[in-house]
Amino acid sequence: MQIGYCGMFNIIRTKYADWKITEQGNLVKDLALRGVDDVEALPGYHYRDDALLLWHAMDKYISSVVNKVYGMSIRFYCQFYV
Repeated sequence: MQIGYCGMFNIIRTKYADWKITEQGNLVKDLALRGVDDVEALPGYHYRDDALLLWHAMDKYISSVVNKVYGMSIRFYCQFYV
């Protein structure tokens, strides 16, 4: 059975109609929403374990670069204008 080009995009449109970057686009929140964030309840879930290591490493690196480049000015802007 083939769904074709239009059928594929209908499935994608239906699936991602309620997708939010603040929830499903955030690894930590996405794992919690799916109920797979508890290491003791679901041991050996390698996707979670490996992805969280990368997530935290990237977060630390990106935060340090942004803080060095923008310094206090970005914090000031976000505090008053966002």
